[in-house]
Amino acid sequence: MSNSTFLSPNEFCSLLNISYSTFMRRIRTGEIPFVRIGKQIRIPTTYIKQLEQQAHEGDLNDK
Repeated sequence: MSNSTFLSPNEFCSLLNISYSTFMRRIRTGEIPFVRIGKQIRIPTTYIKQLEQQAHEGDLNDK
């Protein structure tokens, strides 16, 4: 991940290995937080860090 504060939809999809249609569905349902910069959608990198933390906590709870 670059040092940018936001990810493009393509970067986000590649990072999480999800399809663009899944990404858009989750954007519409509010599951993925985003901001609009003009007409462009951007996802805060803090959301990725949240997901990593949740995954790590889930791993610890499973043990």
